[in-house]
Amino acid sequence: MKIKIWKEWYEILLKLSKDKRTTLEGLIKDIMTTTDCINLPRVTTTKKKEINLNLNYKEKEVLERIEKFLFCD
Repeated sequence: MKIKIWKEWYEILLKLSKDKRTTLEGLIKDIMTTTDCINLPRVTTTKKKEINLNLNYKEKEVLERIEKFLFCD
């Protein structure tokens, strides 16, 4: 599935995945099953980046979980 994610969120997730030595898709799968969050301050978003994931979730669900994980909203 292809989803459009804010470029800034993508860069944060990519850094986290490298730190955890996993793939971006693996990190997003973990995010979808956890209630943890990292409580980052809000970042200004500019444009969206399209990424390809092999997940069985709706795009809206993925974006909401990523937002909750990053900013604890």
